[in-house]
Amino acid sequence: MSRPRKIAGPENGSVSDGSIEVRRMRSDEWPQMRQMRIRMLRMAPQAFGLTRPGEDVFDEEDWRVWGTERSTGSDHALFAAVKDGNWVGCVIGSRHDADPTAARVWSLWVEPECRGRGVAQRLLKALTQWCLRNNITTVSLKVNHRNAEARALYRGLGFSETNVSVSVDTESGIRMLEMAMILRCKERLTLDGVRGGQLAQAAELEATPTFDRLEQELDDYGS
Repeated sequence: MSRPRKIAGPENGSVSDGSIEVRRMRSDEWPQMRQMRIRMLRMAPQAFGLTRPGEDVFDEEDWRVWGTERSTGSDHALFAAVKDGNWVGCVIGSRHDADPTAARVWSLWVEPECRGRGVAQRLLKALTQWCLRNNITTVSLKVNHRNAEARALYRGLGFSETNVSVSVDTESGIRMLEMAMILRCKERLTLDGVRGGQLAQAAELEATPTFDRLEQELDDYGS
């Protein structure tokens, strides 16, 4: 197995292509987080296996707490894509309570007018850097089982499907499939022992996602 290149980047995860900056959110940006979170669930609920969750009934203090948790510390992080001062994309990572070396990736979103520019790829890269700096060695996400394109692209990033799925709508039959990826390990292993999945993927020392392999971006697909 060839050894993937290690991801390098600035300590705060900020990356800019000259017009769109990808960086961790600031605590005072909770209004932008609220607007984007509600808008993405209105525009593409099936991509996320949801209609709109409890955020609709959050008050201002709830959103302020969310913003503080995701702008600082090592248990949660939100990275935003910012163009001309406006948020055009985001992704969230949250450390698992039961396993501090694992994190869940969720709420990956890029506004339609900014898709096709590598924004989703850069958001995931920034989040993965944050994970590695905080000793998180495994990440997982949920994807609509009908979204074959997104599943293929996540596989291109290094994610593998586990045997875990969740039914979210019995009428439509929508299921959310879990995909997971090892970011770093001290010895060769598979995710079978980590997530109980039927995976063939193995990781090497300091293995990291191979973002540079993608020709097609994730931007057109929700997670």
